[in-house]
Amino acid sequence: MKNKISLEVVSILITLVLLVLILFPIAEYYGEGYRFYTSNILFIIVFLTYTRYIFLLKYTFLADLKWFKVVLVFLSIPLILYGVDRLLEFQSYLDEVGFVDISGNDIDEASKMATYTKSQYVFFNSAALIVLVIMPFRMIMSVWRIVNKKGTV
Repeated sequence: MKNKISLEVVSILITLVLLVLILFPIAEYYGEGYRFYTSNILFIIVFLTYTRYIFLLKYTFLADLKWFKVVLVFLSIPLILYGVDRLLEFQSYLDEVGFVDISGNDIDEASKMATYTKSQYVFFNSAALIVLVIMPFRMIMSVWRIVNKKGTV
């Protein structure tokens, strides 16, 4: 159990480091002008955490917690709806305003940063939506195995 908690702590630290590395250029360049920090942070964390739970569930301390798995099944539904809503709002913002306009810097640098910002947001949002669709099936399968005493998670 101690190894499982250690693995969870290390995984959380890796997630936080990746989060900072991904969002630091955006925070440095746009500052408070970037209005999608909250959803961007959420989707990066959801993608990395849910992916870890999908593939490495038996190595986490959550492996035998049926109630937690049921919560994850039902938590995925509003997160999917929120993810689709935020992706549509992001695309609408790009169509109406764009990121080159809010930077006020050199057009080449602004264009490169806008491309990075758009690419990482769409990637992590889409990836989070994919794992949010997969996660309920994985959790149901895991609960089924525990209830029927298959010996695996």
